[in-house]
Amino acid sequence: MEASQARTTQSESSADQLATIASTIEKLRLKLLDLSLRNPLLNFKFTKRTLRLIDELPDQVFSSLIDGRNFSFLPLPEPTQAELDNWEAATKPPEEFMLTSEELTEDASDVSAAKRRDIPKCSGSATVRHF
Repeated sequence: MEASQARTTQSESSADQLATIASTIEKLRLKLLDLSLRNPLLNFKFTKRTLRLIDELPDQVFSSLIDGRNFSFLPLPEPTQAELDNWEAATKPPEEFMLTSEELTEDASDVSAAKRRDIPKCSGSATVRHF
């Protein structure tokens, strides 16, 4: 009876040790993850040496590269004037959200200009991206 109790206690302590080791490894793994802007996989910048593959499935491209297949690449055609005009119209902000130079010089904490123009006040922070 004492031998079975000793085995049970020993198996419980080894299970506790395994759980402790697993949690320690998980904590160390999370410390190794670099979620800052220094990580080039999260903060990727396109350069002249970057090759963009458009309308391709990444897993199939990767498999083809691993298999040693050859690739040939074609450049995208230059956009037509109509496409450029459409792009400009699509990226232009709505007039109702444009501010005049007088409104831009007002105190940033003053939202009276937004209230006068019935623009909803944003709460929290917002990110503006320019393309």
